[in-house]
Amino acid sequence: MKASSLKGIAIVDLSTSEVLGHVTDVMIDPAERRLIGLEMKGDRYTSKQVVPVSSVHAFGKDAVTIENASGLRERASFPELRGKPTLDDFEGTKILTEGGEVLGKIKDVLLSDDGERFLAYEYSTGGLGSMVGLGTKELRATADQRYGTDILTIPRSESPESHQKA
Repeated sequence: MKASSLKGIAIVDLSTSEVLGHVTDVMIDPAERRLIGLEMKGDRYTSKQVVPVSSVHAFGKDAVTIENASGLRERASFPELRGKPTLDDFEGTKILTEGGEVLGKIKDVLLSDDGERFLAYEYSTGGLGSMVGLGTKELRATADQRYGTDILTIPRSESPESHQKA
């Protein structure tokens, strides 16, 4: 599942069978390669709320279900979210090899079926091909990759040119 596919999806409270709101962004931890929460906006809340991934019962095709709304809080109340980007922040991050070559820019994150772990990054290689959807590739997410503010650095062994030489 693509992390971006969660945006706009309903969040349903299983204890009341009510829609609490809709996902506006996805909170991620690139260093740990995992989803950490969902930002949500709903009619009954004056500000955006965060659903920690630990409160999610299931990531469905049409809705994200949670046991109840008791775990919802404003982002500032979650110290573990400080300094962590949202998917909106992460999109456009450059992928740089240790050899100093930019492979492209991150477009999306591919998640495990349970929605918690990063499996791969979808990235654009730029140029004319990316304008018509031909310049998109995937890079497997690994523990050896390092994330800075706007750069994801990958080891030489993971760069596409190292696989072509092998």
